[in-house]
Amino acid sequence: TYSCIIPSTISAGQHSASVVISTSDSGSTIYTGNASFDIPPSKLVLNTTMDEASVGDSVSLPIQNIGGIGTTFSAKVSMKDSTGHSVYENTFNGNLLVSQVENLAINLANVLAEGHYTITCDLQDFGTGDNNLFTRNIFINGSEANVSIATGKENYLTSENVDKSWSGKTGQLHK
Repeated sequence: TYSCIIPSTISAGQHSASVVISTSDSGSTIYTGNASFDIPPSKLVLNTTMDEASVGDSVSLPIQNIGGIGTTFSAKVSMKDSTGHSVYENTFNGNLLVSQVENLAINLANVLAEGHYTITCDLQDFGTGDNNLFTRNIFINGSEANVSIATGKENYLTSENVDKSWSGKTGQLHK
């Protein structure tokens, strides 16, 4: 068995090589032939398994190049709440060698309300021109507000002053 190092600058596609086997002592040729091999193009995949997080956490979106050559990429990442309100948007750009993983991080703001969110990543591979859209649903353990209001009696005349008091734990919410 013989192996050789394939240059990192090689392009995707089919390549051919001439194979010559000769003896070391006399230099006489034992075998001459041709061989061909394929180098697959780059292929980017997103491998997140996270389905729950808390405010203040960082959600990791690992992008991996499982193809045969390196590439450059752009990832437009957004996160929306259950009503479609955008709470996060960012664009990441980078390079990925073969088998390399790049972790894109979404830092969750401390003011997100608890609930279901959708993370979307529009991933463009500049080496192949491929665009892939990945979507992941995630539950965020977020901020909550509880407010209670009490009045002195159940019914008032319009001419009466209302005796009221309130108590509660509030926080700044985006909703």
